[in-house]
Amino acid sequence: MDMLLEWKNSGFRLFTLQQGESDELHDHGNYLQVSMPLDNEVEIQWNKRYQRVASGQRLLVQPDEQHRHLATYGPATIMLVSLQCDFLQEVWENEQPARAKHSLEYTSLSTEIVPLFQQTVQRAFQRSLFEPMDELLQMEQEWEVARLFLTLHSKNNTCTELKVTSLYEHPGVKRATDYMHDEFKHPLTLEEIAGIAGSSKYHFIHQFKKNKRMTPGQYLQQLRIKEAAYLLRTTDWEITRIAFEAGFGSLSSFQRVWKQQYGVSASDFRKNV
Repeated sequence: MDMLLEWKNSGFRLFTLQQGESDELHDHGNYLQVSMPLDNEVEIQWNKRYQRVASGQRLLVQPDEQHRHLATYGPATIMLVSLQCDFLQEVWENEQPARAKHSLEYTSLSTEIVPLFQQTVQRAFQRSLFEPMDELLQMEQEWEVARLFLTLHSKNNTCTELKVTSLYEHPGVKRATDYMHDEFKHPLTLEEIAGIAGSSKYHFIHQFKKNKRMTPGQYLQQLRIKEAAYLLRTTDWEITRIAFEAGFGSLSSFQRVWKQQYGVSASDFRKNV
């Protein structure tokens, strides 16, 4: 097995080595990489030494550090998460404005097993297998992975979660929600909505989530699914047309969100209204 997922600021790989196999010695330029064995202990050649990493543990490799993975102790499936350094710095500064002048420092080996980190990355893999993820949701997913990574591997962060620096209602959030209510039927990008709010992309996600208890992408999905429900009740349009009229980019994305919301298909919902 070898699965690869590449986004704008990050990359994810899930692969299996048979006993005695290894990948090539390599580095990742301007990317940090987290290696996490999922089902067996592996050996990682790293910084001219060998490090044993148990299943669920994580080893962080810095940019330009030569490394490779060895299945010394039996077959092993390994998850790799690569994050662009400038992107991590941007997320850190937007999450922790008061600490923005501090350089980020990282812990290399984490023996703490955190299922949420693995689950978040696996969810990204699963969604990408079934349908293309639109730009807005992809950026939010990157932000979520980066935020979890900083919580787990930043020496600067002393809390189990990154602190909330401000909980007051940002006027920009209201401008953004008003704009989404007006334009949700059309394709929207994170840059576009954040521009209305007067914030950078990742600072806007942070502000929005703390005020609305959901991401901008999730808020848009709610608006679109409510519109779809209204159209199902009040028109005889085909479901494909309703999906696109409500602002969804594909029928499959509409069907997935609809089933999550209502637990039945849109056609079954229509039969009972």
